[in-house]
Amino acid sequence: MSHRPVQPSGPYHDFWIFAESARAYSDYDDLLSRKDAPVRVPDDLLRYFNDCFNWIPTLNPAVSNQKQTGLGFNYYGLTIVNKQGAENWERILFHLKELYQGAPDLIHLTGPWTTDPPTHSSTAGYYEVLEIKKTWIISVLTTLHEFARQASTGSHYVLHLGM
Repeated sequence: MSHRPVQPSGPYHDFWIFAESARAYSDYDDLLSRKDAPVRVPDDLLRYFNDCFNWIPTLNPAVSNQKQTGLGFNYYGLTIVNKQGAENWERILFHLKELYQGAPDLIHLTGPWTTDPPTHSSTAGYYEVLEIKKTWIISVLTTLHEFARQASTGSHYVLHLGM
C-alpha cells in the first residue's frame, strides 16, 4: 500500500526571542495561548532534527533551580537557550541551513511511525513522508539561526514553548 506525502502540521513548538534584561526566564504565562510566535515549528519537524538539537545545553524555566541545565528541547514544556547553549545551536543551524540549500524545491523527509485504523498493529504501520517546501524550511532555519546568533552574544535568550 502506498501512502501519500503529508504536510507537517500541529501541534507546534513556538520560539520567541527576548532581551536578557527585558523579561525573566520564568515570565512566560502570557505567551502560552498565543499563536503568533515569530517561529512556529511543527512537532514532526522538530522531532526530525531532535538528534542534533539534543547537543544543545538548555535550561528549563519551570524548574526552581534555573542553574540546572539539560540538553535539547522539552517537548511538552518550556526551554531556554541562552549564551551557554546558543553558540552550539547557532553552529548546528548554520550547517542545517547550508545542507538544505542543496535540496530539491520540494523535500521529502521521514516522518513518524504511524498505523492505519482500525488495526493499530505495530507491524502494519509505516513511516509518514513529510513534504516540505525548501523555501519554507530554509526560512525557518534562517530565523532560528538569527535568534541563536543574538543569544550567543549574551544580550538575548530564546524561549521555546513546547506543544
